[in-house]
Amino acid sequence: MEEITIKNYQELAMCTRLPSDKNWEYCYCLIASEIYEAFGKWGKQFRDNKLYKDALKDKLGDVFGGIALACELDGEKFENLWYRSYKQYFLLIEAITPHKFSKGGLILNKLSALSFAKTFAEECGIDPLDCLKRNIAKLANRQAEYKRRNNRSGKRNYYGKRE
Repeated sequence: MEEITIKNYQELAMCTRLPSDKNWEYCYCLIASEIYEAFGKWGKQFRDNKLYKDALKDKLGDVFGGIALACELDGEKFENLWYRSYKQYFLLIEAITPHKFSKGGLILNKLSALSFAKTFAEECGIDPLDCLKRNIAKLANRQAEYKRRNNRSGKRNYYGKRE
């Protein structure tokens, strides 16, 4: 596998995305849910007296993957956003009921979300770059397994094409 860097992360992350992933509604929900899941993983330390760093890296990797998708949808470079990030100690995310959910009403500041995720990782003693690496490895493994499973049965591959 190619070395994962800040520069190539967005391209590698987009190679693992389904075409149907590439829409704002999904992207917003993905980022919001993964941030809350990361918070939940962090919170388990209060119950179990143990920080589950690998699980937290996976969830934060999913947050970064969602932000890379948001950059792709906006025609921006994840790398540029990464280097503009700053210490962000809180993040406001709107949770919207299905009847009030609309693309026009979604507010997501990619820079704030990225800055928050990086700060969160660092405060947990995690190198944010490790989260990116784990995210690509996880998604590449999932994609390969999906292809293997469906090629044996003659079904469509991960991208919906017959092989």
